[in-house]
Amino acid sequence: MESLSTEVRRVVDNDYKLKFTVPTTDQLEHMRRIHRDRTREELEDAEKLEQTLEKFAELAERGELSLEQLPLPLREKLRGLFRGEGR
Repeated sequence: MESLSTEVRRVVDNDYKLKFTVPTTDQLEHMRRIHRDRTREELEDAEKLEQTLEKFAELAERGELSLEQLPLPLREKLRGLFRGEGR
């Protein structure tokens, strides 16, 4: 309730004018892609992937697995994705 009250105060202090940032076309597309409705199968796949990545991270933290153990093409693909080249 406090955050709502703060927001109302800001609007009143700004002479009842709302200020917000309009997302770019690329940002809107990204938001639509992330927040779209997903099928049950897509949700299940995402959950399995999250569990697998969590397990990988745990093994890597313990030193039982490293990125170097992954096949080179997969490592390169992952590096590209994390650098934003795969979008």
